Amino acid sequence: MATITLTPTTLYNPNSQLTISDSDNALTDTTSSTYATITNTTSSTSNRYIYLRGFDFDSIPSSATINSFTIKIKGYYTSGYSQAMSLANGTTALSGPSATSLTTSVQTRTFSNSSLTWSTMTGYGSNFGIRVNCRRNSRNTQAVYYIYGAEIVVDYTPLNPRTITTTLTGNGTIDPSGTETYYDGDEYVLTVTRASTSDAVSATKNGSSITLTHHAAGTNSITATADSFTTGFSGGTSM
Repeated sequence: MATITLTPTTLYNPNSQLTISDSDNALTDTTSSTYATITNTTSSTSNRYIYLRGFDFDSIPSSATINSFTIKIKGYYTSGYSQAMSLANGTTALSGPSATSLTTSVQTRTFSNSSLTWSTMTGYGSNFGIRVNCRRNSRNTQAVYYIYGAEIVVDYTPLNPRTITTTLTGNGTIDPSGTETYYDGDEYVLTVTRASTSDAVSATKNGSSITLTHHAAGTNSITATADSFTTGFSGGTSM
């Protein structure tokens, strides 16, 4: 099994009545000790939302088995409004998943996933986010929210890791070079750069010749997608 922590890359603020400083501080995980400051400058007690978005779901192999995932946010407020936080698709709150409101002391809150599945969440892509209501509790008192970070901790099992080792004989370069790990379903692309346009290029996999499927005309580079990645590779195999 493997564990990865996904953090947001965007702090979306659709409200002109909210001002944000040090926004990058919110784009980290809940171990952070620095924060973004969101100030509600309007005199209204209407709802004012911010959204933490841009979790990199693609950093997990598409063929992996997802065992579990946990969504968290860390922060607090002064003179804010006590309301459970929610998950959202775009600016629409998802029914079910929620987390207890932030308070006037620093807290890390965990969302109840409820009926939210991994495939549904990742299907929202970059529109998926954590929604925080930065509403005032009183018309006469300015509200300030402090967000330290948020995260999605994913426990997953990679499917059939493959160790690929590439070596070059002769002049030129290859990329990637050396040993790397890929998983079934991943695309493995090998780029061969000739030292001279007159040099011939050939490639083998497990000692047998393979076909280079793409030649970038007019350059010294040849980019080849080797035979089906899901067949034939095994630990320590050379190409």
